[in-house]
Amino acid sequence: MAYYTRPSTTISPTGFSRPTTLIVPNAYDPAKEYPLVLLLHNYDDPGGTIVARLAFDDGHNFDDGCFILAPDGANDVLSNAHWNYWTTGATSDFVYLKALVDDVAALWSIDAKRLYVGGYSNGGFMAQQLCLQYPTLFTAKFTLAGSSGVNDSTALGTAIPSICWHGDGDTTVLTAGDAAAATLPGTLNGHGGVGSTGYESAAVTVTD
Repeated sequence: MAYYTRPSTTISPTGFSRPTTLIVPNAYDPAKEYPLVLLLHNYDDPGGTIVARLAFDDGHNFDDGCFILAPDGANDVLSNAHWNYWTTGATSDFVYLKALVDDVAALWSIDAKRLYVGGYSNGGFMAQQLCLQYPTLFTAKFTLAGSSGVNDSTALGTAIPSICWHGDGDTTVLTAGDAAAATLPGTLNGHGGVGSTGYESAAVTVTD
């Protein structure tokens, strides 16, 4: 088996003091265009954890390689890293993540037709909401134990190919949904998304 030193660089979008590591394709060639995957971690787990958990730590070697962005969410009042997927505005996580993607696309040779976002649990909720805020930005999305908010169906305007994984034994993000989001941890309790207090079932999330 061949082992490679993972090429990476640090990037921080203008206006945000939240740098993150960008994994760059092995033997990057600016004459080619590469896919970009934005990976969003679960509650109280750093971005590097989700990269390893989903085996994207070898992403720089996939075919010609792909760019991997796995930033850390900001700490909440309990000092747990998380994604705030219910608040919009100029300093929101939505704007931060969009700025990260835009900056990478401006600095590196990125294929605009192969921009992907995926997330686990809290990151899955964020991936869902991010696609609602920027419905033409991503080519496709995937969520693991993430759901749509109860008001999402009224906001959908552009269809985005999606894959949704959800274990039927999940006791935190319930497959049946939860109108009060009572099982979500810490400050996430009660938040289903922008304009929502709770979240939909796995079946409704797929339908949405």
